[in-house]
Amino acid sequence: MEDIEKWKKEYKECGFKSNKEFLWIYVLGGCGCGSPEKIENKLWEVFENFALSLDDWDKRDSDVYEQLDKEILAHWLDSKGLIEHGSSIGGSWLSETGKELYKMFKESKKEFIKSR
Repeated sequence: MEDIEKWKKEYKECGFKSNKEFLWIYVLGGCGCGSPEKIENKLWEVFENFALSLDDWDKRDSDVYEQLDKEILAHWLDSKGLIEHGSSIGGSWLSETGKELYKMFKESKKEFIKSR
């Protein structure tokens, strides 16, 4: 959970335009080259999907394996400790760190971007 304290500090001090951009560039280590907005949008879609609670399990998008980019992003989120890998990557959920990061985004004064 030490990452979340570092992220909270940087989040307050950084000049990122959106939560998506912060997640992509600062948390996952992506960059602004190429098509970052497209990547940020897809990443947010995957991250938010895993943020759905067990109560909303039926609302989750189950096509992680249908789109290779989503599967790659899910594995990347897992490698950063933001999701807990269930019996398969598609059945994952936010880790405690992932929940804290998601909570930070929701409570921020910056734009909270909800893709659904």
